[in-house]
Amino acid sequence: APDAVTAEAKRLSIHYPEIVLAGIHTGRYGREYGVTLAQLMKRILQEAPDLKRLRISSIEQNEVTDELIELIREEPRIARHLHIPLQSGSDSVLKRMRRPYDTAAYLAKLEKIRSEIPDIAISCDLIAGFPGETEQEFDETLAFLQKCRFSFIHAFPYSMRQGTVAAGMRDQIDPRIKKERTRRVLELSQKLSDAYQQQWIDKDVQVIVET
Repeated sequence: APDAVTAEAKRLSIHYPEIVLAGIHTGRYGREYGVTLAQLMKRILQEAPDLKRLRISSIEQNEVTDELIELIREEPRIARHLHIPLQSGSDSVLKRMRRPYDTAAYLAKLEKIRSEIPDIAISCDLIAGFPGETEQEFDETLAFLQKCRFSFIHAFPYSMRQGTVAAGMRDQIDPRIKKERTRRVLELSQKLSDAYQQQWIDKDVQVIVET
């Protein structure tokens, strides 16, 4: 419940400068309590004045509301970072994955966020070698990743899980191909990460040193 989350955040803020809000479908939090994620975050910041930074661990693109974008823009104590799972940059693969968006909707959300918060870091999750993924679909993914200008990409080779629809699909990809595609995504991630970091050269910013 919001009371419990706020109390825990307040307790942790005494010992830690940064708190991360984590969960499954974090952006849907609070519907059963009549509050939104943005309202919860606002309350945490009000009731935990010692907290230096509040971060969202991961959030689906359709859960990034105008209210949340405005809060991140206006509140300097919220980390300028959103991790928005993508999984594939090919519309045909996204359809087979049964993801509730296509690349156009995903990119439109990124452009909306960046129009409000130009210096934000946006990262994503990506699965390489989903069943049936062709070379052309993988090339589409690489091109789309570049277009999105991510600050970094969490890339994983597709892993079969018993009982899932994908596990029963034909055209499972050879493990060596999955490994090679993952390597290529991680290579691109490094280039995109370098490009993102370049924009901070000669700028003064406040940082939290982790190690």
